[in-house]
Amino acid sequence: MVVSNPRSYERINFFKKLNCLLTVDSGGRYLNTIGGPILNKIDFIKNYRFVLSFENERFPGYLTEKIVDAFLSNSIPIYWGDPLVSKVFNPKRFIDRSEFESDEDCIREIIKVNSDPHRYAKILSEPIFIEPLPDYLEENRLLDFLLCAIEQRDKKYLVANYYKSTLAYCKRRIVKIKANLTKK
Repeated sequence: MVVSNPRSYERINFFKKLNCLLTVDSGGRYLNTIGGPILNKIDFIKNYRFVLSFENERFPGYLTEKIVDAFLSNSIPIYWGDPLVSKVFNPKRFIDRSEFESDEDCIREIIKVNSDPHRYAKILSEPIFIEPLPDYLEENRLLDFLLCAIEQRDKKYLVANYYKSTLAYCKRRIVKIKANLTKK
């Protein structure tokens, strides 16, 4: 896991319980177990079968990069957070802590999956997104939303040159992706 925010009781408590049974490598600034914070989260977590992907808080719509980073690293996310997460992501592709009665029940499931290569492979073979995708995740709609967000951010705030160049780069990439989608 990679954690910098110390204010999530659920994440901290789960980490401590899990770390008593299985070694949890933690590369963030908080609860670090590897000797110092890592430089690149994806490079760090891609070496692990599971990634503790707990949000800071739990409420509908609060879905951050944490679960996506685990998917990108081809790991199984152990997720806690947005109660609507399974409306976007396939619940068979991750372990949702909120589906268990207790932390201990969830940890038992993690241990079972970890010790059963077929079960582990089955979870990894599941599609990440639910089928069919919700309309708002359709590629062009999502890209339009991102472009709009970048343009609004650019207009509303006077930002540092580095940040402006990052926004401009993202905008160019989105326009290029949209153009390629149109060609298909």
